[in-house]
Amino acid sequence: MRKVDSATDDQIRILVVQTAFLGDIILTTPLLLALRAAFPKAYLALLTTPSGMDALSGWKVLDQVIGYDKHKTEKGIADFWRKVREIRGKKFYLALAAHRS
Repeated sequence: MRKVDSATDDQIRILVVQTAFLGDIILTTPLLLALRAAFPKAYLALLTTPSGMDALSGWKVLDQVIGYDKHKTEKGIADFWRKVREIRGKKFYLALAAHRS
């Protein structure tokens, strides 16, 4: 992974988005580990489902696990845009979608 030149590691805020099934979320953990290794001082967050939150909350690799309940409490378009505004407000430097869709 190439080093980012325009910001120091402790200024970089990285968001990984994985809102698929639990198995897909678990398969994203090598990516999260690689990001942590490449940017040890960066702020690393994961946007995921309630089951992903249950599985990965408290994992020391992540600074934050952000829940997105796209099938129940946040399933409407207004809820989607509310989550978009929340995420934008966190001023991430880089966002990665870990699912092909």
